[in-house]
Amino acid sequence: MKICYIASLFEPELGGGAAKVVYDLAHGMANLGHEISVITSSSKKDQKTYIDNNICIYQIFAPNLYWIYDKDNQPNIKKFFFQLIDIWNPFVKRKIKKILLLESPDVVHVHKLRGLSPAVWAAADEVRVRKIIHTCHDYELISPQGALVGKIGDLSLRRKFPINFYQKIRAHFSKMVTDGLAPSKYLLEKHMEYGFFMRANQNIIPNTHGYTLSQIKEHKSLNNSIKTGLNILFIGRLVKEKGVEIICDVVIKLNKQGKEIHLDIIGNGRIELELKKKFSQTTRIDFHSAIHGQTKNDYLKKCDLLIFPSTWPESFGIVITEAFAFGKPVIASNIGAIPELIEDGYNGFLFEPNDKEQLENIITKIFNDKSLLDDMRENCFQSSENYCMETFIENHLEIYNAKN
Repeated sequence: MKICYIASLFEPELGGGAAKVVYDLAHGMANLGHEISVITSSSKKDQKTYIDNNICIYQIFAPNLYWIYDKDNQPNIKKFFFQLIDIWNPFVKRKIKKILLLESPDVVHVHKLRGLSPAVWAAADEVRVRKIIHTCHDYELISPQGALVGKIGDLSLRRKFPINFYQKIRAHFSKMVTDGLAPSKYLLEKHMEYGFFMRANQNIIPNTHGYTLSQIKEHKSLNNSIKTGLNILFIGRLVKEKGVEIICDVVIKLNKQGKEIHLDIIGNGRIELELKKKFSQTTRIDFHSAIHGQTKNDYLKKCDLLIFPSTWPESFGIVITEAFAFGKPVIASNIGAIPELIEDGYNGFLFEPNDKEQLENIITKIFNDKSLLDDMRENCFQSSENYCMETFIENHLEIYNAKN
């Protein structure tokens, strides 16, 4: 089968969790012998085409005010006009259509289109691709910033002008999509609520943590002895809605009570300097830059548990499944799609967003009885098998092979 993946960012180091999902999917399909091509964006004006592990990768320049990777560093006025251009980018459509005519894929699977615009769907439709699939990874079709937080997020939720115009255009063009996918029931239903993919088949395919069943089996054999104290790990963007400050406040309070609790914070983001200024003098809170690959695995191995204290409705939570793959329970907010991943008391603990007292009680309970973590370890491994590469690939092949 010939499959073309389209994503604004493809390398995990650039695009985070969503890019990692596309990266794992493309490589998994290539390993099975399918002919895979990838179209992604680049900051360079000259198109670059190269082969990597039997995958043909096209890096195209999407004419706009800036490259999507650089979006966080732009003034609001520039972001506004970027979004206007991104409503429908005819230059991107022409470039992608040309590549699709050359590749002639059976399936076009779009993941992130911000920076490319919904014109990618039209390009696939015009070359009569058998299946046009779109996977939602966040709220980029509903909100220009991809999140439902702040003033823009509020306008998006309430469908107020001018965001309702943005939503209606995207919803209209989503009629070209044959299959609308999302990693969680919460995210899929949210898009259906806003009128997306109404003519499409709609399915839920949870994201993968990227490990195979044999790799999970190897993780089970690792030494998992709990050392003195409690070692908590946070991995994610350092932005207010991720709730990092909440866990920092709780850790400081518990340490003042004589409990030896260490917190590793891994990531970068808008409030990084603010957090470091406030908490870096605390000896039991350490900050680390964003990491990937084996280094990330090493931190997951040595922690006792993962913390995911988000204050906004997350669409999934790949790092939660990654923790499960190492037998690590997760303490997380009871919001968005998170309860679809965590069963309270089985593979982790849920607390209400922003509830420091409830979070403090959970951590204290674990600190006083660390056997709770050992009891959950096998449950976490069991949960992680639902997100293994084999299941992820199989689920997608079922969609690719199904009749429209």
